[in-house]
Amino acid sequence: VIRRAYPKAILASFDTTDRLWGGELTLRHNFNDGLTGYARVARGYKAGNFNPSLAGFSDADFPGIGGRLQVDPEHLYNYELGADLTRDRWRARASVFHQQRYDLQVRTPAQLVPGDPTTFVFFTDNADRAHVTGLEAAASYDVAAGWTLHGTLALMDSELDRAAISNGNLVGGRRLANTPRYGYTLGLRHRAEAGWFGGVDLVARGEQFDSNNQNEARRAFRVVNATLGYAWGDWTFTLWAKNLFDEVYDKRVYFFGNEDPDYLETRYENRADPRQLGVTAAWRF
Repeated sequence: VIRRAYPKAILASFDTTDRLWGGELTLRHNFNDGLTGYARVARGYKAGNFNPSLAGFSDADFPGIGGRLQVDPEHLYNYELGADLTRDRWRARASVFHQQRYDLQVRTPAQLVPGDPTTFVFFTDNADRAHVTGLEAAASYDVAAGWTLHGTLALMDSELDRAAISNGNLVGGRRLANTPRYGYTLGLRHRAEAGWFGGVDLVARGEQFDSNNQNEARRAFRVVNATLGYAWGDWTFTLWAKNLFDEVYDKRVYFFGNEDPDYLETRYENRADPRQLGVTAAWRF
């Protein structure tokens, strides 16, 4: 067990000069009155950062991680093709994209002293490279007067290159965290001339990892949300329901050791909100 005194203040000196640049170049063309297409190339960045959770630790305490107070910048290149379509009662847009990320900033946990939960910390480090390729689309159709059918679709394929970070943990070699393979919505909305309005939406998302250094994933889910309301002058009254059928699904999952006596790594689940019903009154002035 490593014992050390915690000083009242920890002073550190950094060279924090980063020269960063980003921008985009877009070419747009109107094929006709209802169809527009575009091509885009963009470069983005995420500035460097610090790990205050590691302040006071040194390489002598924990080789590799103790001195990892600074995090290098991350850079991204995005290539995209897309189109917007308007036809009578149709409105639609779609795009395909490919992203390349370099020196990826990943947030990861570390158990500095095995068996001592007080030394469990989160810190940010730089991995190597990752890519995301995907499609996004949205459309709506006016089925009849006051009735609109709408939907969205997202498809993604991603991979984080396998690499070892400062504490020796391996990350990557699979899909990037927070990039589910698919997501979609499908809904119907109605607004009557007399002031009544309402809607119902199906929202779905595929399985996704919450962390880049462990393989526990949130399960896929589908939930239904609904609204029914009435607009009267400056007042709007809305009865709403979220997760109408009380679907049980994960908001976040964790995987670490936190229980006596052996502190074995265990999956923990933070459940998403159950069914919620409510009424909202709004006054515009």
